[in-house]
Amino acid sequence: MPGSIIAIIFDFDDTVADDTTDLFLKEKLEMNKKQIQEFWNKDVRDKVKEGWDPPLAYINLILEHIRNSGLKIKNQDLRQLGNKVKLYPGVEDMFSRLRVFVHSKQKLQKAHVQLEFYIISGGFEEIIRGTPISKEMKDIFGCTFDEENGKLIPKSIITFTEKTKFLYAINKGLSGFELRSNPYSVNDVISETSRRIPFKNMIYLGDGPTDIPCFSTIQKFGGKTIGILKYRKRDSDRVDKRRAWAFAKGDRITLGPYRPVYTEESDLYENLKLQVERVGLDIYDAHMRRE
Repeated sequence: MPGSIIAIIFDFDDTVADDTTDLFLKEKLEMNKKQIQEFWNKDVRDKVKEGWDPPLAYINLILEHIRNSGLKIKNQDLRQLGNKVKLYPGVEDMFSRLRVFVHSKQKLQKAHVQLEFYIISGGFEEIIRGTPISKEMKDIFGCTFDEENGKLIPKSIITFTEKTKFLYAINKGLSGFELRSNPYSVNDVISETSRRIPFKNMIYLGDGPTDIPCFSTIQKFGGKTIGILKYRKRDSDRVDKRRAWAFAKGDRITLGPYRPVYTEESDLYENLKLQVERVGLDIYDAHMRRE
């Protein structure tokens, strides 16, 4: 029922799982840890200084590596790589737990509240689709590739602000297939009352600066945002100060940041449930006013 759906939207890398591009560099391009660090801290950074958009920079460099090494990599290989993605604690069964939680609340059931899950990522969509949690998703939006003579050809690249386009697609009820078949459909005029999922019914979880456009958009229209922040492996008592500052500046998140632990007893999961209930009760109040 339109208006009774809560959309929980996740970034992917460093939000619900370890970085999938690092996994690709390791498994498919056989880079070691030092080479991966050099790829991001020198190669990609140099491209960005030349004026490249960061996602275009890293993808172009990866495709150069593939061409130079003579590798034949297909979308099927990307999807198979999804089996090796390390999901964070509690992620895999979080979706069923949240559905049970909503079902247990009488008011939410009376208002026909439903949950839908989405991923919007600047990573490789096919890798994400190969993970066990892809079946839980209403839709997945990521960077996609065509194949030509055994080579990957970019079809769609998701930049930072490009992520917000997919928020509007979710808002208006457009699937990824519809949006990519007709990219201009996201600009169609749809009245606020006819939109499938109002922004105020959205909860967005992300881990850093690339998510700020989504944080700002959802916050502006009354939705909820939750920051995720990993601790550095080399020092569990220190956090990435640059990302923490990006979250704090301008009140971009409703809650957090939290460590990416989604187990039932974790602070992150407890607060995610709280936000689901709050949005659900707002839906219930609106439902009762209509009756």
